Amino acid sequence: MRKCFLCGILLMAFLLSACAMGPTVVTVRSNPTGAQVVLKDVGISAITDGEIKISDKQFEQGNPDKEFLDETFVFTLDGYRKRALEEHLQKHVPGDVFAKLSKIDTKLTIKSEPPGALVTLGCRNEKDMTIEKWEKLLPEDWSPEFTTPKTFVCTSSEAREIEKRGVYIKRNVELDGYLPIWDAFENSSSSRNLNKIRLAPGRDTTILIPMKPIITRLQVISNPPGAIVEDINDGGFGYIGETPLIRNFNWEDVQNWRAKQSVKRGEHFSRDGKLHPNIKTFSAMHLNLRISKAGFDDVYLKNLRIPIGQERAFRKDLMRLASQINFASDPQGVHVYVERELDKEVYDEGNNRVNTVQVEFKKHLGTTPFTLNIDPNDPIRHGEKLIFEKSGYVKALMYFASGNDSYHQVMTPEKVKER
Repeated sequence: MRKCFLCGILLMAFLLSACAMGPTVVTVRSNPTGAQVVLKDVGISAITDGEIKISDKQFEQGNPDKEFLDETFVFTLDGYRKRALEEHLQKHVPGDVFAKLSKIDTKLTIKSEPPGALVTLGCRNEKDMTIEKWEKLLPEDWSPEFTTPKTFVCTSSEAREIEKRGVYIKRNVELDGYLPIWDAFENSSSSRNLNKIRLAPGRDTTILIPMKPIITRLQVISNPPGAIVEDINDGGFGYIGETPLIRNFNWEDVQNWRAKQSVKRGEHFSRDGKLHPNIKTFSAMHLNLRISKAGFDDVYLKNLRIPIGQERAFRKDLMRLASQINFASDPQGVHVYVERELDKEVYDEGNNRVNTVQVEFKKHLGTTPFTLNIDPNDPIRHGEKLIFEKSGYVKALMYFASGNDSYHQVMTPEKVKER
C-alpha cells in the first residue's frame, strides 16, 4: 500500500514537471484589433487579439540556462503606422503586450510643373543635422531628397511634429532647363509661402512648385527690315529668321548647340559618349551672325556672347549696294577680278573620309575701262579683294568698300625702262 502511495506521488511530480516545461505564452493585443504581430528575433507571428506561444527551444536560442528574453514585437495593420515595442520576457511566465496604433490619415503630395524636379527638405536647425537625426525627425518612408511628384503619408501626431520642428522645402529646387526656384519666385509673395511645410492633420495637402523655363532671347532689328539673319558658325544654328527678329532659344536648343560645339572641338566627352560632368553647366552661347538682304551689303556680328537665360538686342543699318561700279586703270586693258572662296568636298584617303575645304578662285569682272552692272543675287561684298592684272605689269590689289562706286588703278611695269 505504501509503495502504491509513493508511486502516485512520483507520477504527480512527473506530470507537474511536464506542465512546468510547457511554452511561454504571451497575449498580444492592439487597438484596433486585427493587426499582425511578428516577433523580430524569434520569427513567429499572430493576429491580435491572440496568443503567441514561445517554445523553450525558441526562447533559449541555444542556451538552456537562459531565463530572460529581450524581444521586439512589431505590429502592422493596413492604414496604420507600424509600431515596434521592446519587451522583457521571462521563461514560463505569461506575458501581455498591448499596442495602440496610430491611423495614417494625413497625406502630403509635392508636385512640380513640369515634373521631375529635384527637391530637398531642410529643417530649422539643420547645421547639426545628421542622417541619424533626419531619420528620427522625419516619419517612416520620408526622404529628405526626392524627385517630383512625390507623395508622403503620416499620422496626425507626426504632421503636428513636422510643423513644430520647422521642416521646409529648400529653395534650391532644380530641373534641367528651368530656373532654380529662388529665381522663379523672385519678388513673388508666393515664395515665402512655399518654404515651410504646413500639414493639416487628418487631411490631404498638395504643394505645387511652378518651374520657370530658361529662355535665351536674341533680338535683331535692321534698317530696312526684311533681312535674313544666319548663325554662320561651324555647328551653329544656321538660318535663324528675318528682321525684325525675336528668337527664343529653349533649353533643348541650347543643349543641342552645346553638343554640336563639343563634337566640333572633339572634347568634353567621356568614354560612354556622354558630356563630361565638369561641363554640366555653362554660362553662354557664342554666335557669329550674318545679316543679309538683296541689294544691300552684308553686316556681320562676330563672336556674340549670349548669356543663358538672358536677352541680347542688336540694331544694324544696312548700306545699299551700288547698282553700277566704274573701273578704270592706267594704262587701259587691265583685267579686274574679285577673289572668292568656294566650299569643296575633298576625299581624305588617309582617314577614309570626305572633308570640306575652302578653295580660293578668281571671278573675272571685266577689262578696263568698263562699267559693272551689279547682280543683286551676287554682289561684291564689303572687304572682298579686287585683283588688277595685265601682262608686263605688277599685279595690284585693292579692297572693295561699300558706298564706293568708282575704282581707278595705276599699274606698275614689271621692268622700269632705263633712260
